[in-house]
Amino acid sequence: MSADLSIIPAEYDRAITGFYPGGVELVSTDGVDDFWIKLRAAFPSATFAIEHQIGREDPMMSPRAAIRWSLTGKHDGWGAFGKPSGAEVHVMGASHVEFGPWGIRREYTLYDETSIWKQIAMKTG
Repeated sequence: MSADLSIIPAEYDRAITGFYPGGVELVSTDGVDDFWIKLRAAFPSATFAIEHQIGREDPMMSPRAAIRWSLTGKHDGWGAFGKPSGAEVHVMGASHVEFGPWGIRREYTLYDETSIWKQIAMKTG
């Protein structure tokens, strides 16, 4: 979220599968990178916060982690939500990951797209 473009290729398995809002399934670090860049580009000045985090390692299972996060600020950039509107937006999200021997191999991220579009529409009419 701090626009470090090297983090996904460095920390994710190159065969990552990502599952994202709208039923989007992306394969490879390029696809995952594109998803996160488009989200962050829509809200470049927004504040990112981790609200809660947990990690687990159990016998016979891959290590995994989950975070609940938020982005709060203006829709002031071109990205996943179209033309910048200047709307104040609060995005609540959750991400779960599963680790493999070469980094994150599965990522599941959810946020309420309808809520984001509503906040933008309330500003633009």
